[in-house]
Amino acid sequence: MNLQLAVTKDSLVSQVAKQLMSAIRRGQIAPGTRLVETEIAQRLNISRGPLREALQQLSQRGLVVKVPNRGWFVLEPSRNDLADMVVLQAALEGLAAWLVASRRDPKEREALARIVRTMREAAAKGNTERVRQLEHRFREAVCRASGNRFLLKMWSTIDDGLRLVSAPDPDDRDPRSTVEHCEQLLNELAEGTPAAAGRRFEEHVLALGRILVGCDPVGLACDQVVRGVAPLAEMGYPVAMG
Repeated sequence: MNLQLAVTKDSLVSQVAKQLMSAIRRGQIAPGTRLVETEIAQRLNISRGPLREALQQLSQRGLVVKVPNRGWFVLEPSRNDLADMVVLQAALEGLAAWLVASRRDPKEREALARIVRTMREAAAKGNTERVRQLEHRFREAVCRASGNRFLLKMWSTIDDGLRLVSAPDPDDRDPRSTVEHCEQLLNELAEGTPAAAGRRFEEHVLALGRILVGCDPVGLACDQVVRGVAPLAEMGYPVAMG
């Protein structure tokens, strides 16, 4: 494990947690890796006390788990875990979209539009990785624009877990399709009904989840693998409330 982290004296525990989180997200520390406290503490030149507190913080975010008599490990989500996380993320993003579309705040709309415009510029340059990053930022911005800090916190925790696992991107060959899809989502927020906006975002997340999981995430989460992507509303979940 190649781990070289810069830690300041200020808010030591927070700094260690932040740096470890970044290393996990970037894939420097792979899912399933055992985190040996003595080794990490030595590399960071800190005592094990702050490190343990930092690991506890990461545990609360669902990034690491402590196995009795074995120690700390980076979370390695199972296929069922991923399906459960995708379904919850879809519900959260659907609700966030419903809230944003209900308010129709022009400032929020313009902030989201700027992200999509930047995404289109990146696509024109063929920068697929940048497009992927901006697509993620767009969805996070929608959750932030919902104005519900509890929703955003839950979304961030689920997103941390999903980002531990990479999936093939069907739009790798033509990032413009990702941009066009986000433009459609943006248009739904601006001109569609809250119910329609919620449903479109929900379907978008479930479609991405299908690529990650390899089947319909709702079906797997319900222990019933089915064909196609079944929106949560069709499974009895009223994501849109009018």
